[in-house]
Amino acid sequence: VGRVVCQELAKASAPFVVVDSSEAMEERIEADGYLVWRGNATEEDTLRAAGLERAKGIILALPSEADNVYVTLLAKDLCPSVFILARSISDHGDRRLKAAGADRVVSPNLIGGYRMAHSILHPSVVEFIDIVSGHAEMEELEVQELVVPENSSLAGVSIGESDIRRRFELL
Repeated sequence: VGRVVCQELAKASAPFVVVDSSEAMEERIEADGYLVWRGNATEEDTLRAAGLERAKGIILALPSEADNVYVTLLAKDLCPSVFILARSISDHGDRRLKAAGADRVVSPNLIGGYRMAHSILHPSVVEFIDIVSGHAEMEELEVQELVVPENSSLAGVSIGESDIRRRFELL
């Protein structure tokens, strides 16, 4: 999970630091070209040294759900405004992590199960999602999120009424 997160953040040129206590993982993370801070994420000094106060958000993908809950509590105590995305492992982890202060919780097992079922039940939908999320080979398609300013002629207009397909060749 952590490696995929790093790959996607790097692909988007988003700045990030990986915190890991393992010397072997530190070497592997550095070999992949990512910035790493060696330390225990469950310790206040480590989070501060890794730049928690300057972080837009943190992603918690520790192997222990209890550690993810603890670091959520610790990080929110140190920096209440930080956005926390945490990985849930157990059936009740989502609830516990949100109660601890996580802004968003992801369960890779749950997502994987849904994905597998939908790949059989709705293969065309899954293929479309792969295309729009950039996980399928399709160079001519680009997906972006755009903010429509209040003074735009598109503000307050439905997508159907906007005629954006004809005017801008957008879907």
